[in-house]
Amino acid sequence: MLSVLLLALLFLTNRYLSLGGDRPLIEYAGLDSFSYLEIAKAFPHLPSSGAEIPFHHAQRGAFPYLIGGLSSLTGIPLETSFFISTILLIILAVFLFNRLLSELALPRAGKNILLLFLVLSPYTFRYYIAIPFILNDLFFQVGLVLVILSLVKQNQGMTFLGFILTVLSRQTALLIIPLILCWTFLVWPRSANALRKNIYFSVAILLAGFSIYKVSGSLAATFSGPNANVAHVVGLANWARTAFDMKVLSEFIVRGLMPFMIPLFFILAFVPRFSSAKGKNSQRTKIILLFGTVFLICSQPFLGGPLITGPNITRLNCLAIIPFLTALGLGFKEHQIEDRLLELVFPFGCLIVSLGSFHHVFSFLGGYGSQLALNFTIIHFCLAIFLFLIVLYFRFYGQSLRGSKT
Repeated sequence: MLSVLLLALLFLTNRYLSLGGDRPLIEYAGLDSFSYLEIAKAFPHLPSSGAEIPFHHAQRGAFPYLIGGLSSLTGIPLETSFFISTILLIILAVFLFNRLLSELALPRAGKNILLLFLVLSPYTFRYYIAIPFILNDLFFQVGLVLVILSLVKQNQGMTFLGFILTVLSRQTALLIIPLILCWTFLVWPRSANALRKNIYFSVAILLAGFSIYKVSGSLAATFSGPNANVAHVVGLANWARTAFDMKVLSEFIVRGLMPFMIPLFFILAFVPRFSSAKGKNSQRTKIILLFGTVFLICSQPFLGGPLITGPNITRLNCLAIIPFLTALGLGFKEHQIEDRLLELVFPFGCLIVSLGSFHHVFSFLGGYGSQLALNFTIIHFCLAIFLFLIVLYFRFYGQSLRGSKT
């Protein structure tokens, strides 16, 4: 029920941009859109080399091409097809994340807080509702949550399916291979028979991942610009060598932290408790693997640097939000955070996260510019600190009040 309410609030308060009336804003915030539109329009053929599609966009062309095919076969306008697909992917991602939290057997209030952090983050879904042409990221999110859910349920087939979805959507999928392989050998059963199956499964993951990457790259090369994938991992080093600026780097890092700001401050309020607790090794292994995946996913946008990744680091780092929140949920469980404490915090969390969700470009507020971006960052940071203080209050003063009544 909470998922439905949160999605309703999200859809009711979001902006809906159109290629006709909002093209300047789409060009400002989602220039990648036009690459994917060209790929979709070309169905049932490949785009011409004159379309000037960047290589890394062309390599992600499978799902835009599929949307183009559905539009052509059904007669639904291409822009509408992208939009409908986006809404369905968002609903599916939230449904699967809800299933994942249920599978982890989290306390009800903890589950509600994590759903709140996911759905009403200003970066998880708002961007794609406004600019649905970049739905590759949503396919990646759906695939990633399916991978984590299937790893928890020890389902090799569904893990493989989720991985295929991620690797068809983005090159970033190669960075979740360590999660899958390590979880397979460190968390799943270790009997002789299970070990043999896990080895076959791991080989299949590696072959599928790198084969799709290679084939999609070869196909992309027939109609795109030159391969610049390497530049996206050495951009920071090149920039630091030729045009290093501490202010620019600081702004770049802050932009990268923005998707995690409110959940991160929420975690910080529990740090003394987390650091002193001793949990089960299996739970800690899962948490370490999930945070490791967050680090790997975020490493590529960061390595691209301010010139290549630029402001896109916020959107790209948000691709790691599901493993981040899953690790947080396991932390609730391992360190036995009281459900009553989370229930007391939840109403305030709803207010703060809702206010922080109103992105200056993609919510109904609208508008764009450097000053608005700075204002939004300051407000978001202040809201995160406010939530931190509220959690601390209920951890100490609130608990003492309950103790005095018993």
